[in-house]
Amino acid sequence: MSDVAISMKSIASSAAMVALRSVVKKAEDLDIAVSVAILDRFGHAVATVHMDGAFLPSRGIARDKAYTAVGFRLPSARWEDLLPKGSSIRESIMHQPGMAFFGGGLPIEIGGEVIGSIGVSGGSESQDESCAKAGIDAISNAVGA
Repeated sequence: MSDVAISMKSIASSAAMVALRSVVKKAEDLDIAVSVAILDRFGHAVATVHMDGAFLPSRGIARDKAYTAVGFRLPSARWEDLLPKGSSIRESIMHQPGMAFFGGGLPIEIGGEVIGSIGVSGGSESQDESCAKAGIDAISNAVGA
């Protein structure tokens, strides 16, 4: 037996707060109200916010986008291209609880390792994606990546 335990990095709460502030600022710039979920690499919430005026369902949708992104280590929007329409695997995966396969969920990577994810819901797919990207950029700028 080689290793009994492995070491994995996960997003720190301080980095999650940097991202959260950046996402909210971007949403304000776009004049939209969103919900944001920032998850650690294991899918647990590190930071969340539901902006005043955001749609109630956007809370769960933001979390699902983030969960999908961290769970598969891919942007939530990528699944539309990866799974052939009409395939049984597409239908099966898309109906799993907690999955969201449209724009707004991005994995957070540092040094090629996924350490968490950001999910945003409340605007259009492109607006949600843009807000999530602002959070990713804020973390990258903070670590000089």
